[in-house]
Amino acid sequence: MPRATIAAGRTLRPGMRLPLLALAALLVLAAGTLLVLGAGGDAPKPTVAASGSQPTVLRDWIFRQDPDDMGAGAGWARSVPGGRPVEVPFVANPGPPAGPQGEQAYEGSVGWFERTVEIARTGTYALRFASAHHETTVWIDGERAGRHVGAYEPFEVRERLEPGTHRVVVRVDWRDPDARSDAGFRRGWFNWGGLNGRVTLRPIGDSELDRPTVRTQVDGDGARVTVTARVRNRAAPRELRVQGTLAGRALRFAPVTVQRGGEATVQASLDVPPDALWSPERPMLHELALGVGDEAALRRPVGLRELGWQDGELTLNDRPLILRGASLPPGIMDRGDALRPQDMDALIAQLGAIGANATRAQRPLPGALLERLDAAGILVWQEVAPWEPAGAWAARTPQARMAATETVERAVRELRLHPSVVTWSLSNELSARGHPDGQAAWIEQTARRVRELDPSRPVSADLWGRDLPEQALPMHDALDALGITDYVGWYEEIGAPPAEQERVARDRLQRMRALFPGKVIAVTEVGAESSDENPPDAPGGLAFHADLLERRLSTYAQVDGLDGALVWNLRDFLLRPDFRGGSIEDAYPTRVPTPGVNAKGLFTSEGEAKPAVEVVREGLARLMD
Repeated sequence: MPRATIAAGRTLRPGMRLPLLALAALLVLAAGTLLVLGAGGDAPKPTVAASGSQPTVLRDWIFRQDPDDMGAGAGWARSVPGGRPVEVPFVANPGPPAGPQGEQAYEGSVGWFERTVEIARTGTYALRFASAHHETTVWIDGERAGRHVGAYEPFEVRERLEPGTHRVVVRVDWRDPDARSDAGFRRGWFNWGGLNGRVTLRPIGDSELDRPTVRTQVDGDGARVTVTARVRNRAAPRELRVQGTLAGRALRFAPVTVQRGGEATVQASLDVPPDALWSPERPMLHELALGVGDEAALRRPVGLRELGWQDGELTLNDRPLILRGASLPPGIMDRGDALRPQDMDALIAQLGAIGANATRAQRPLPGALLERLDAAGILVWQEVAPWEPAGAWAARTPQARMAATETVERAVRELRLHPSVVTWSLSNELSARGHPDGQAAWIEQTARRVRELDPSRPVSADLWGRDLPEQALPMHDALDALGITDYVGWYEEIGAPPAEQERVARDRLQRMRALFPGKVIAVTEVGAESSDENPPDAPGGLAFHADLLERRLSTYAQVDGLDGALVWNLRDFLLRPDFRGGSIEDAYPTRVPTPGVNAKGLFTSEGEAKPAVEVVREGLARLMD
């Protein structure tokens, strides 16, 4: 449930806390060159332009770890001594998964990031962080500019800056993950810390454009596309005219009169032919470009498609849609959750290797990864609520529930332009009646709010397979789609004959289909651990894993009305150093665990394919038969 506080705006002059850097900036300007300098005047980096509205990506930083938390008292907010060059996104502790070093890495630390930026023209600038974990404080020229708590959601710091060199310092604190979990910031993966999303800087003009939406309504001759956006006025009361194009065709927005500090929503529609639509088979993307003169601009790649979820059937562009794939890991070995382009490309390729048209994410995905999923035609079952373990619920006070709702709202607004997002999920492994401390009522209320923000997608929750509902409750009535976890043969029905395991799994799904005839139903977790440390056919072995998934996917193909299956997980990932498989330890005492790793992946943490990859590819294809 991230929270942010931003300092009041003020004009920062380069000389306020940086007399030496200001002098250096004058020398640079005298030479006729504009530079962005790293800490201590390192090699030149891209210039931050002061005109237009497009952001400049700030990749290069200096980083210094501060395990004793001495930096604040030593004045590092003004300048971080020492340090090493890093490229953001960056986490300081990507591993190892276990052992003394893994335990130390998991417990967290404090880290400081620093760089300088050169500003060419006086104005207001927005420094945007796509994600940071966990407690982040930002200083500009030694003055505190903002603070944020949480991860996996963007936040901004805005300041009025004068021409010259300005120093940006960021302190990130990710210590004591257990205390953060008790405070409601839970995660089922490693305690990676740092700037785990990209950082950008952009100038703010007299007007701003944001919160774009694109809604597509398909008919037999093509589709009607409606575009909306929010326009804000930072100047005197006036009429604002938003111009726009979609796929190279003009969008005609009516002019709006907006008071100083006010805002308005503009809307325009156009018709497109059938071949302009997005689908997994043909993931066509178009550029949406909006602007207000030379004051504000917004450009995004978008896909045009319509989802349907009537009578328990999921459709895309009026055609039946069966979801097939595997969940994405929250991070990867040696990088954590600070994914680079090559890491994201590798994940897309691995989804392609199993013939996936869908995946699942337990945290809001970064925009760069969603753009790749858009382009690849891979749909995302996207969780947007604060993550919880099975049956748990941390938001037990009105304040915590309000914060959870705000987290959901921010994620929906941030991600709704991506055609790959197929549903907004409000829970991980929800118990049959919800947690008694208000979870059911929260889901009902939040589902209504999500539909207000985005009526174009179903709202869902993932149900705990061990505690499935016996009756439909108002909580379930508020949802359009249900994901079901299935660990029969791993955590449940341990040692039962394979035929009995398949009967139990099939009967559960058929019971859910009968109980919720009007809802989309898909399996959103199924799997078992595997590694070459165990005998192939024994629990935890590679052949055991492949056999269980082959049997189970064959069972799913026989269940009428099932809208898809997503295997858990695409790739092994780091969890916590003391993890040995959870409740499975006592059931399989001879099994050799992979310490600190969730080993249910189809690929190892190093990216090597396990034997289950091929059987999953074939099994997912059978869901379409």
